[in-house]
Amino acid sequence: MSNNKIIWSSLSPILQEKYKDRVNEKDDIHKFVYQFHIPNLDWINDSNIKTKAYQIFHEEYNELQLSINLFDNLLMHVDLNHEEHGINDFPIDMPREYFRFPALNNPKDIFSKTELTESENEKIELIINKAQKKMNIRNDENIVKEYYTKLEFISLFSSFEAYLENIYIEYFKKDDDNINAKKIIEKAGMLIKKNSTDNYLKEILMIINPELKNLLLGIKENIFDFFYLAYLVRNIHTHKLGKTSNYFIKKGILKNIIKKEIVKNDKNEIIEEYFYVDCLLGEYKIVEQGKYFSLKELTALFRSYTCEIAYILDNSVYQNKGK
Repeated sequence: MSNNKIIWSSLSPILQEKYKDRVNEKDDIHKFVYQFHIPNLDWINDSNIKTKAYQIFHEEYNELQLSINLFDNLLMHVDLNHEEHGINDFPIDMPREYFRFPALNNPKDIFSKTELTESENEKIELIINKAQKKMNIRNDENIVKEYYTKLEFISLFSSFEAYLENIYIEYFKKDDDNINAKKIIEKAGMLIKKNSTDNYLKEILMIINPELKNLLLGIKENIFDFFYLAYLVRNIHTHKLGKTSNYFIKKGILKNIIKKEIVKNDKNEIIEEYFYVDCLLGEYKIVEQGKYFSLKELTALFRSYTCEIAYILDNSVYQNKGK
């Protein structure tokens, strides 16, 4: 999206100042990563917040980040501790005691503390083996990280949905002064419930300020495609155990976010065909029906986009209202 296609005067002065020199004609992945993506993986700053919706979103985001960081750091320190004692394979084969219910390992809990039995070890091993096969991951630590990345993604998705619903309500209630508040709340809920994420995001942007859509396309030209992918991924991880369905692939193809690659030999004979996702930051992610869809690449990008959009909307709802 070119600069001259964005009507900058339609945006708030804060947005003009932040984005006018950062959005250019070329959709540059490297520029996006360093100017938008990486900064959004940090804490959300709580200064100059203008809406109650953003206040709630930023608090939930930062609190979630506390837990994610803590878990990652604990795993890292345990790994380093094992290495100091000459045990270098902790990430690959974690001691099965780590997977027990914590009370069973707690020496302070005299009523629950027990030694790991062979039967319990077998149960844990069976669960790990099934996870390895489903996710095609051998490394125990990566299995664990994939699961809390899933929790992170679903939590972020819910927080973002709630934010968009709240920002919609706040936008209309600022004029209505609580008149017809119930109808506004019901309409916001139905908007989220009946549409895919990309569609209800576009609708909210168009209601608050149509030029915001052009701004987002200027930041990343496939940003709405990404949100449709995230919507499909959320659904398979909620309802299909994270396994890619035929419906998922068909919908992705229709939106042109999943593409088919055909590999031929020097005789022009087809030797391989596969599908891949085309709206992750240069990542070549193959998708196959019935196979697990890993969330590692998608979650960080989802976090980055949602933070940027939340900030933009926060600085648009009360534009020209003298608030």
